[in-house]
Amino acid sequence: MRAFEVKVDGYSPIIFGAETAAKARWRAFSQYSSVYVCSFRRFLSISKVRPVPMPEGVDPKRLLLGVAQL
Repeated sequence: MRAFEVKVDGYSPIIFGAETAAKARWRAFSQYSSVYVCSFRRFLSISKVRPVPMPEGVDPKRLLLGVAQL
């Protein structure tokens, strides 16, 4: 599992654990769309994903939930 930072316009970045950047973005979209009405196409235009080092002291299982905020 790798760590990816997902940044949505207007919000702080959140770290997600996933095998690929696409899976990290999908997890972020799943959480975002549970609060806001947004198509995946729109989400692609307002979000950015980049790989980051695995945060020290963070259980990789917690990253699956996208709970590690910086």
